[in-house]
Amino acid sequence: MKNLIIISFLLLLGSNGYSQDYIRMSKEDIKSIHLFDFPKEFSDSTSYFKDIPGGLFASLGGYDKLNASYFFDNTNLSDSIYLEYYCSDCSDKNLSKILHDKKYKWIMIDSTTYISKKAFSAEIGFGGGNTSGRAKMVIVKTPNNPVCLSVEIFILERPKSYWKQLLKKKN
Repeated sequence: MKNLIIISFLLLLGSNGYSQDYIRMSKEDIKSIHLFDFPKEFSDSTSYFKDIPGGLFASLGGYDKLNASYFFDNTNLSDSIYLEYYCSDCSDKNLSKILHDKKYKWIMIDSTTYISKKAFSAEIGFGGGNTSGRAKMVIVKTPNNPVCLSVEIFILERPKSYWKQLLKKKN
């Protein structure tokens, strides 16, 4: 069973540049996703899942080390992700994948902050009111430290008029 969990985690991180895709997923789905995309280069890595208060911690060892923390709302679906990359080359490549994800269509607000063009209103229960949720991503690059890149992605609820005004400024 332990090997299945480790393999599932490694499979999950086989496309770790797309970790934002795990927003609004259950813990079980996060553990089992990408089952057939297992990258052979991670087979010798020291990797594991660990339940943490309100979430799930995942660690992928090896050259391109990555730690991921997933946090869940009261419906047991993920509503925020915190990623720590330890490999500069890998982090640049994965950040590029994240920023070019067509599902989110990230819009740069400033040098460290992005907002998704996609709204999550119906998916997170805001629908019908004057508020909606969008994914917000905050990026911190620290190339000379062991953690060379930190990425936090979470759902942010604001009035629809706020999003409309913000997106109008950026277009």
